Amino acid sequence: MVAYSLFSPAVSAMRAQSQSFQNISDNVANSQTPGYKAGQVRFQEMVAGKNGGSSYNSLMGASAYQQVFREREGVVTSSERALDAALSGEGFFVTSTSLTPRNDSIELTDAGRFNPTLVGQGANSQVYLTDIKGNYLLGWPYNPDTGTFDISTNSTSSLSPIRIDQEGNAFDAVATSEAALQINLPATAAAGDTFDFDIPIFDGTGDADGVNDTRQVITSFTKAAGTNVWDMTISGTGGTVTSPAVQPVQVEFDANGQISLVGGAAEAPINVSIDWGTPTVTTAFTLDLEGSTSYADGANQLDLRTDGNTDGVLSSVRFGEKGNVIGIFSNGIDRPLARVAVADVVEPNRLLASGQTHWRVGPNSGDLNLIDLDNTSRVFFAGSAIELSNTDLGTEFTNMIITQRAYSSAATTLKTVDEMVRTATELKS
Repeated sequence: MVAYSLFSPAVSAMRAQSQSFQNISDNVANSQTPGYKAGQVRFQEMVAGKNGGSSYNSLMGASAYQQVFREREGVVTSSERALDAALSGEGFFVTSTSLTPRNDSIELTDAGRFNPTLVGQGANSQVYLTDIKGNYLLGWPYNPDTGTFDISTNSTSSLSPIRIDQEGNAFDAVATSEAALQINLPATAAAGDTFDFDIPIFDGTGDADGVNDTRQVITSFTKAAGTNVWDMTISGTGGTVTSPAVQPVQVEFDANGQISLVGGAAEAPINVSIDWGTPTVTTAFTLDLEGSTSYADGANQLDLRTDGNTDGVLSSVRFGEKGNVIGIFSNGIDRPLARVAVADVVEPNRLLASGQTHWRVGPNSGDLNLIDLDNTSRVFFAGSAIELSNTDLGTEFTNMIITQRAYSSAATTLKTVDEMVRTATELKS
């Protein structure tokens, strides 16, 4: 019966409004989900068309489709979590559903809440940064030998999951090669007065030998008979000084109390070499006395600087500037572990949804463009911050009332058509 086609507009309208209800429900449910982008339901009229080239479909009414404006950012707010991060501008975090990233495993997200996740068991276990979906956060690794990141924005093959366990991030011991001691020696000291200054250095052997890496070097300054002249002797606790070969070294100050001569020559760093007995190792470094003075203010150590360090294990992780993942080690030194990768596409609104907060590259979104956060002004990174959901609860409740009324109107229309068809059927019979 042709009249039955009258049901189509009402049914399609109810179906469309049901889809709108589902969209509102998802938006409200994810109002506290970091990085969530609220969807909007758009309606379009269903126009009759040819069927088989001769007749026309009679199914008309309204249809609905969801549209998500992914470039619309939520509010970025500070967070107390060291592993929270937010992006402001044109870009998404790059994650992978697989520990071995492939093009088909790459997903983009604005949900910057990350956690350490244990992968594997026993001796083979490793810890990686993962997001709220369980995807691995991708970035460029840091090379401690060169002090640089292995960055290439040409391909995702340069990216790898960010590993944050102790085994994968050792901090090797480094021997001291430079030391700088700035002191003041009293100009009023009598001949024979001696003042000692300690210089802790590192032998670079690591703690595996059972001996503390920190070694003690002692510089002793004894007032000589001449005006503003001091004799410096260098010794090492538990070691033998082989350079300078001749000691003491004469240190002389000018009439203004400024250091002028070391060893009879213009002030310059002294080459020091010490042989340690246990373990058998030699530490060679330069000792710079630049800036030392001889005033009547007493003996004071003004400054002391040395390079080198003991070995260390990773204690904790935080986000730093420019997307750097910073490791805090047990030797008290911070060092980057990796740099977070960011990516964008030409048309982010045409990305394909993969869950509530993640998207994949689609046929109409454009190719993935990797961004180095240290070389861009398009997007800014904030550690210990989070991008909130961009859901507006006031808008959602307003839409819910409108949708409810539209659904009720469609239901009333359906009921009216049903009554009309029933009446027509009864009259015919």
